[in-house]
Amino acid sequence: MSQESRDINEYFKTALKNEADDLLEKLNLTELQEKIFKMRYIQRKDITFIADELGWSYPKINKELVAIRRKLARTL
Repeated sequence: MSQESRDINEYFKTALKNEADDLLEKLNLTELQEKIFKMRYIQRKDITFIADELGWSYPKINKELVAIRRKLARTL
């Protein structure tokens, strides 16, 4: 896991709901990315679960998470 991922995960361990909501508004995510964001960082679901739940492949979800993390890194 990269340091960037660790930093993002650490942020969400202590973030308040309103902080996460404000951050979500700033990120300008696609509809799919927003669903993934909520499932991964708010609900704390693993990537395999997210892929199964949304009907996308694991690599697709992982690719979208990379894009989300890039946006988060610029925003945090």
